[in-house]
Amino acid sequence: MHNQISSKHFSAETLKALARKGIYLLGLTTIPGDGDLPYANGSTGYNINDNGTHRVLTFSQVLKLA
Repeated sequence: MHNQISSKHFSAETLKALARKGIYLLGLTTIPGDGDLPYANGSTGYNINDNGTHRVLTFSQVLKLA
């Protein structure tokens, strides 16, 4: 994901560190929360390409990979 969404969520340094490891952001998704309206109370998830493997991670999990 080389667009405004990725640069609004992650710094250029973080994106470069991920790219050096073969990890690229693909898009955003919602990770359902708890309760009656899980998607309304959800959190942001990041679809990533981790060296050919699709994963959905939280913000802090992506930062740990960088």
